Amino acid sequence: MRGLGYIQDKPDARDSKFALRLGALAESPPPASASVKSSLVLPKDQSMTSSCTGQAVSQAVRLGYLWGGH
Repeated sequence: MRGLGYIQDKPDARDSKFALRLGALAESPPPASASVKSSLVLPKDQSMTSSCTGQAVSQAVRLGYLWGGH
């Protein structure tokens, strides 16, 4: 790539290709259906703020808090 500041790393013997290792999870079939209707939190409206990452983090913290019994 040129012009975007990309500098390629030098090859390193420790580098390896990413490989997803699912183990027992790969052997089990996916659920027939799933729903988030019973979720403890509702989707947030980010409006024109472009705050999707912040909204996701706040929802994750809230879920952790609620699942922790608070």
